[in-house]
Amino acid sequence: MSAEKFESVFNTIKQNNIAYGDSFHAVGNQQVGEEIGARGLAKSIYFNDPNEHLLEIRCYE
Repeated sequence: MSAEKFESVFNTIKQNNIAYGDSFHAVGNQQVGEEIGARGLAKSIYFNDPNEHLLEIRCYE
């Protein structure tokens, strides 16, 4: 995901008071994480959709 798209989605999450976290087991700590993925270090957040499915957005810069 591009940095612009990440920020757009992240702003929507914050505007709608959706709990997010820096890892899959810390949804609700309202922190942005950095994790190593297939393409290296990336900014990431985890949150639940309305049906309680865990989702992640990640931005490789």
